Order: sequence, then C-alpha cells, then structure tokens
Amino acid sequence: MKQIGKISIVLPCYKAEKYVAAMVDDIKVQSYTDWELIIVSNGADQEAQNEVLAPYLYVDNRIKLIKTLKGGVSHARNLGVAEASGDWLTFVDADDRLEPAHLEALVAGVRDDVDMVVGGFTQIKVKDNIRTMLCAVLRKIWRLVGNTSNGII
Repeated sequence: MKQIGKISIVLPCYKAEKYVAAMVDDIKVQSYTDWELIIVSNGADQEAQNEVLAPYLYVDNRIKLIKTLKGGVSHARNLGVAEASGDWLTFVDADDRLEPAHLEALVAGVRDDVDMVVGGFTQIKVKDNIRTMLCAVLRKIWRLVGNTSNGII
C-alpha cells in the first residue's frame, strides 16, 4: 500500500450522539492506518455526545477531542485544522459513513505533482434520512513558516 504520511481527519460534532460512534468506528477500521482524528465537540451542551466519545479517547491515541462553545461548523473545522499535525487533511461529518478503504482510495490518487485529491460520494436512504457515504477531499497541508522577506508570515 502506498504511504503518503499522516492524514489529519477533522470531525466537527454538534448533538451527534446518535451517529458519531459509527463514524469513529468507520475511521478506526481504515486500511490506511497513518491517520489522526480530531473531533471538535461544538457546543456547551454536549454531555451525551462527549460520553459516547470518551471510550475512544482512552484506547486510541490517534483520536483527539477538542471541546468548544457553539460557533458553527466552519469554526469547528477551523479549530480542527489548527490542531492538525498530518501531511494531508480531510473532513468528515458525524452522520457520514466510510468504506474501510476510504482513505486508501484517496491515497491512491496522490502523486508528486498533486496537492488535492477529490473523491465522489454515494447517498443512501435509511429510514427517511439520507446519509452520505464516501464523500471526500484530501488536501495537502501547506505550513508557512515565518519568512517575512517575501511577505509570507
């Protein structure tokens, strides 16, 4: 299997206690195993959701939890990106589902001249709810380091 370095997966959550365990389980069984999961619990009233997540934090050091007051999904994603330590970045939602080879399929699209890989998705209907499966974008993380001579800070 191709290796591209660590993939940071950002998972914003708000009142997702019904779905988030299935998403974390889907990530844990990925065939590409060099990943970190950054879960951003977005909101002050997330006790039920955080109770569901707590056991995962103790058994897998690749899983991190950030707790924040409700600031919206964009705020949560930005906090996750700031915490990311991987070479590549992708986002998932708590009510999405992933195939076990999800990350591996994205990794297969990486070449030296590629900074972003975009995957497709499948929508499935489960009891009047639509769930998205295998919806992904994998982006290379560019870290700019204090070089003020060219205006980049």
